Amino acid sequence: MSAADSATDPPFDWQTRFLGSYHDDLPHWVVERGRYAVTFRCAGTLPKAVVARMEEQRRLLGEVLPQSEEAENARRRLFLALETYLDKGYGFAPFRDTSVAKSFHTWLSDYRLCGERLLSDFVIMPNHLHLVTREVKFESTAEFRKTWSQFKGRSAFFLNRLLKRTGPFWQT
Repeated sequence: MSAADSATDPPFDWQTRFLGSYHDDLPHWVVERGRYAVTFRCAGTLPKAVVARMEEQRRLLGEVLPQSEEAENARRRLFLALETYLDKGYGFAPFRDTSVAKSFHTWLSDYRLCGERLLSDFVIMPNHLHLVTREVKFESTAEFRKTWSQFKGRSAFFLNRLLKRTGPFWQT
């Protein structure tokens, strides 16, 4: 998508209300009206040794206070492990196929949330996806999580059908 598309968005409301945060592998901050940068990785794109290291980091995170410096350091190590492999194109990389990437580009361009286009920009990589949303209004962190869960489910359904396959499409 072009920068011109983003220029038509209304100005960002800097007075938006903080709704809360939660931690999966990484912290997520949710505001009432926000723009978000999100990355989704295809399932099976991490070597088994990295998955094992991540599980160990998750275990360590469960043993410390979420706001502690130790937790922050563990999250940073986890993030670095993910980032190291993100652009290597390891494992399941369906978007190397130009026709799959083009079809998904069209799907993303047309994706709506409550009748409105959700995305302002996106980049499709061989084994992952970077998204930037338009300003989105959420009532709660639960609604935020539900929105992204639905996005992952709908996009996985579309892509699995396109690729004539079944099973998990996105990494948890």
